[in-house]
Amino acid sequence: MKRAFWILLTPLVIFLAITAGLRYYIIPNLEVWGLTELQNYSEKNLPLHIRADKMNIYLFKPSAALEGVTVILKGDLAKAVSPITAKSVRVHLDMFQLLAGRLQLSAVVIDSPSLNIDLDPLLEEDSKAKPLPLDSLFAITEKIPLDRIFAQNLSLGLTSEKQKLKLQLKNGGFLITNMGKNLTLKTELPELTGQLGGLNNLTGSFDAHLYLTRQSLKVIQMGAHLNDSEIVARGELTDFKNVT
Repeated sequence: MKRAFWILLTPLVIFLAITAGLRYYIIPNLEVWGLTELQNYSEKNLPLHIRADKMNIYLFKPSAALEGVTVILKGDLAKAVSPITAKSVRVHLDMFQLLAGRLQLSAVVIDSPSLNIDLDPLLEEDSKAKPLPLDSLFAITEKIPLDRIFAQNLSLGLTSEKQKLKLQLKNGGFLITNMGKNLTLKTELPELTGQLGGLNNLTGSFDAHLYLTRQSLKVIQMGAHLNDSEIVARGELTDFKNVT
C-alpha cells in the first residue's frame, strides 16, 4: 500500500517542483529577456520602435502579452503618425498546430489602441501616383503564420489643417483575418465627432466589411452616418492596385 502511495505521489511532487521552478524563476527571467530582445530588435531591424512596461508569458494557454505598449514609427511616417499606445497586446498560439510541430499564431488581440494621424504630410507628395504595393503586401501575409488581428476600444484622431478636417473616433474596433491569398477587414466605429470643411459639430458612426485580394477590393458593406445623413456603399473595384 505504501509503495503504491509513493509511486503515485512521486510524479505529482516532480510536476509541482517543475511548475514552481518555471513559475517563479525560469518564466520571470524569460519575460525580462524576451522584452529586452524585442525592443532591441525593433530598434535595429524594424521601421518602428516597440516599447512596453512588461511582458507576461502564459504556458497553460500558450500566449504572451505586452502591457503598457508604445510604438513609435521611424522615417517619414513619424511626421504623420503620433506614437501609438495600447493597454496591452496579447499573442495567442494555435495549440493544435503547436502539437504538430508548427508555429502558428491564432490571434493577436490589441486592447485600447490609441493614435493620431496628421494627414497633411501624407498629402504633400507632388510626384506621380504609384500603384499600391499589393504584391509586396501579399508576399508578406502569405508567409506570416498569423490568422487574425483583433482590436477593441480603439481611439483614432484624424486632422488636416489644409482640408479643415478634425475627426475623433472612439470605442471602435476591427478584425483582420489573414487567409494568405486574401484579407478581410471588419470594422465598427460607433462614435465619430469633429468637423469637416465648413461642417462643424459632426456626429456619427462608420462601419465596413472589406475583402481584399491581389486583383480587387470587394466592398461587402460600408456605411457612414453623419448627423441626419446616411451613406451606404457596396461593390467591387477590380485592378485595385492601380486605383490612385
